[in-house]
Amino acid sequence: MSRRRDLLLFCAALSACSGGEPAPAGPQVTRTTRGDTTVVRTEAGSVWGVEATLVPEVSIGEMEGNLEYLFGRISSLAVAADGTIYLVEAQVPELRAYGSDGRYLGTVGRPGEGPGEIKGPDGGLAILSDGRILVRDPANGRIQVYGADGAPLATWSIRGSFNTSNPLFRDRQDNVYTQILLDSQADVRDWVLGLVRIGPDGVPGDTLRPPRTGYQGAFLEARRQVGEGQSVSRNGVPFAPSEMWTFHPDGYFIHGISESY
Repeated sequence: MSRRRDLLLFCAALSACSGGEPAPAGPQVTRTTRGDTTVVRTEAGSVWGVEATLVPEVSIGEMEGNLEYLFGRISSLAVAADGTIYLVEAQVPELRAYGSDGRYLGTVGRPGEGPGEIKGPDGGLAILSDGRILVRDPANGRIQVYGADGAPLATWSIRGSFNTSNPLFRDRQDNVYTQILLDSQADVRDWVLGLVRIGPDGVPGDTLRPPRTGYQGAFLEARRQVGEGQSVSRNGVPFAPSEMWTFHPDGYFIHGISESY
């Protein structure tokens, strides 16, 4: 990557103000550059000021009613440039489209293994600048590509059947990045995850390794024997400190270790 940089973010707890002085209106940060890495440390304050309130703008879903408004398990969601909301209902599975006002517009795809069908979608959903919709389907070992009108266009093969709730990242050149296990034979405790870059034409490119510090967070692990193999699930402990990263559309990683909740 020509612009590969690692941005290390450390979140510090907001210090109580003494003497009745108001808290800083904005974030107070310090920045240090080390080679190609910029370290940003939040010392105090918040981008939202003293208080922040979440205000609902649209709600989709009903406890009872039409099937298109009933959800079993939403695995991913993305919003197109025109405001259309796409979400994957993984329990069916299918891809549904809703207007910016929450009104149901239609369903794309259906369960199966054939062209345009999805079998076991996970957290991977992305919309390219030309309106194409990408749904990652590890159960079929591919990314299903639909047009803006919902018509199936192509399938892009992906390595293995690694299922993850992590998104399908997209950069500003419409390359997408899907997560894989770099060593599929390793035990879950030794897993090393990476990203494979796939061009807008579906051709795979570089494999990237996210930054790691060696921090050991707390995990919950479950194993189940499935035939001659094993099914393994490993998740972080809720609200515990953990090492986290995401991929920026400009082509670099944002990375850090969270504090206690």
